[in-house]
Amino acid sequence: MAGEAICSNESIDDWLLPDKNMRPPDIYVIGFQEIVELNVINMFLTSNEDTVDVFKNLMKRNLSKIGK
Repeated sequence: MAGEAICSNESIDDWLLPDKNMRPPDIYVIGFQEIVELNVINMFLTSNEDTVDVFKNLMKRNLSKIGK
């Protein structure tokens, strides 16, 4: 993610199902790294829970739409 901010209501449908005609996969494996800007303050002094929660909620919301 290179520390880039993402909007909590952003649609990531194109990431999860790039071809609308294909059958949804049975399982997704999603991994993130560098979801916060890498600097000394973020690495040692602050909590990144809010940023992590934004990504978790975004994934849950978008994955729940697939296959319905």
